[in-house]
Amino acid sequence: MYRRGDVVLVNYPFVTEDGVQQKLRPALVISDPNAPRRFPDDVMLAAMTSQHVDHLMPNEVMVKASGPDFPSTGLKVTSLVRLDFLMTVPSFLVRKAIGRLSPRQMTGVDECSKRSMGLK
Repeated sequence: MYRRGDVVLVNYPFVTEDGVQQKLRPALVISDPNAPRRFPDDVMLAAMTSQHVDHLMPNEVMVKASGPDFPSTGLKVTSLVRLDFLMTVPSFLVRKAIGRLSPRQMTGVDECSKRSMGLK
C-alpha cells in the first residue's frame, strides 16, 4: 500500500499529435490510504516534472536537489510537484515507490493544495 508523501513511478498519459502516449514519470501520492473511499485500492497522485521553470506558479511546489531532505525523495534532480495535474489510478498501475517527501516538504504541498483548490 502506498502512503501519502511517497514518491512513486507511474505511466502518465500525455497527448501529442500522434495521439495519447504514456511515459514513466515520478508522481507524489497525495491520498491517505486510511481515508474511507469507494475504491480503496485507488491512489491519488500529483504529477512531478524536472522541467526547469523561471518562476513557480501558485499550484507548484519545488523540491530542490540542494535541500537537506532531497536524498530521501529518490529523485535525481530538482523537481516540481504539479498540483494542477492530478490523477487517480488503481494502485497496481504504480510501478514502485522510489522515496518520500519529508514532513516539511509535505507541509508545503498541503498549503499549495489548499491554495490551488480555493480552500485557503
